[in-house]
Amino acid sequence: FARKITGGSFQHNLTVASANPEFGGASITQYSDCANGSATVAAIPAQGGIFTRWTENGVQVSTDNPYTFELTSDRNLVAHFNFSTSDGLVYNVTSENPPIVTLIGHTENFAALNLVIPSAVTCGSTVYSVTSIREEAFYDCPNLIGSLTIGNAVTSIGNSAFYNCTSLTGTLPIGDAVTSIGNHAF
Repeated sequence: FARKITGGSFQHNLTVASANPEFGGASITQYSDCANGSATVAAIPAQGGIFTRWTENGVQVSTDNPYTFELTSDRNLVAHFNFSTSDGLVYNVTSENPPIVTLIGHTENFAALNLVIPSAVTCGSTVYSVTSIREEAFYDCPNLIGSLTIGNAVTSIGNSAFYNCTSLTGTLPIGDAVTSIGNHAF
């Protein structure tokens, strides 16, 4: 979505887009046509989408949603989203081709008995391989109870990924593909 904003002695282009359109979109919700006007943009998550940040030229500029700023030059903002699955796990897309995700954590009211981290998850019509678990993904999570099974596509488990999950008491089958386990992962 793009808009040319003019006023006084300036004319600026403001463009907003989504890095992951299947997880949400972006829009310009408010702007003022006066000298060095302000603008407000909003990220609109799709079902299961979770807004994470705005970037410009690959650099994070804000985690606010909506995001209001002074428009003093042309801006090209990109909204970024993660997605959650019905079991409360949250993933970040790390590659679209091939489709790969990292398990980065869980939703706010997450609880699991005998958690299975799958080898793949489906979002929309895309099947993503789950190849890694981010550092501190479940750090100090009291709602992980029983056993934990890690899927065969996972190759790395980050530092402190399951550290201090004291209710994990069952077995710990780890897939054959795991080649890297971070410090204090369990």
